Amino acid sequence: MKIYLFIIFCIITIFSFVSCNLFSTRNPEEPNTGGTIVEPPSTPEILISNLIKSFQKKNAENYISCLSYSGRIDNSQFEFIPSAEANSRYSSIFSLWDISSEHRAFISLASCFTVGNSPQVIFSHEVYDRSIPDSIIFVADYYLTAAHGKSNIPTIFSGRVQMTISKNAMGLLRIKRWIDTSKENDTIQNTWSILKAQFNN
Repeated sequence: MKIYLFIIFCIITIFSFVSCNLFSTRNPEEPNTGGTIVEPPSTPEILISNLIKSFQKKNAENYISCLSYSGRIDNSQFEFIPSAEANSRYSSIFSLWDISSEHRAFISLASCFTVGNSPQVIFSHEVYDRSIPDSIIFVADYYLTAAHGKSNIPTIFSGRVQMTISKNAMGLLRIKRWIDTSKENDTIQNTWSILKAQFNN
């Protein structure tokens, strides 16, 4: 009787390991394309906060809504100006860059991260210039890390952004123009533009 119980216990244990896929490799996490922005971007501070959160949560819909009035990828009014070194290396890519390019690069990057892992971006020395009529200029240094697992692509990026923020008919804000530049004497040679170009496929 004890032998039968022992055999049954062994069978149940083996079945449990197999059914749980305990030894299988983890697949990359699917990009989050759903959901809505938690807080409507009624101020530039909220808009930038939404941009950071959507980037770090890999939420494509929220990310695009920070750049477009409607949140749709067919909006052609968004303008991205890459850093000088990125533009010289990827001029053919950036000459045609638009909101669809942003969406494509974001989805491609987000799909490389496993569950529980995400890119991180930190802004520092932020300035909100409200002296221009109908627009707000956001300027900040940034430090970005992206452990995407691609051996031929850098994982650390640094530079400075200048974003022109404008208001739509509903009074909500979005980033209309994004200028990326490198910082003088920065030991980190790669800017955000390099990351975008590498994942624009």
